[in-house]
Amino acid sequence: MRYSALALFIPCALLLSACTTVTPAFNDIGTRSGPCVEGGPDTVAQKFYDARIQNRNNDITALRPYLSDDLAKMLSDASHDSSHNALLKSDLFSSRNTPPESARVTSASTIPNTDARNIPLRVALQQGNDNWQDEVLMIREGQCWAVDDVRYLGGNVHAPAGTLRQSLEKH
Repeated sequence: MRYSALALFIPCALLLSACTTVTPAFNDIGTRSGPCVEGGPDTVAQKFYDARIQNRNNDITALRPYLSDDLAKMLSDASHDSSHNALLKSDLFSSRNTPPESARVTSASTIPNTDARNIPLRVALQQGNDNWQDEVLMIREGQCWAVDDVRYLGGNVHAPAGTLRQSLEKH
């Protein structure tokens, strides 16, 4: 009797242990050539907006740890093209022309860091009595999360297109 219970228990235990094993959705999450900021997508997005508000400039070199390799290259290339001067003098990372005084990542990611390559996050922005939301696209490069695009949702958009990347490509 004891052996039959044990014979039933072992296959059940093995079956249950197989159910608790989790494998990442993506084994290859790519590489990153630049420095990065520690944290998950929410944390890095909040640190990015905090740094932008504190420094209030579009210095690509200072922002590099927060930006994806591809977006950093696009911005660097645009800085050498005079057709982008007006766009580069505006607030690239917000749908409004004047930079926000405060920013708060309002949507938190619930996807474990190893199971996603990109996560869009809503950001609540404020300048005086004016409030709006934009969306920041965070992507995973190697072990880092980085800003890869901004979707302008805040009305009164100063950019020539609906996202930062589209605005850079449009010129």
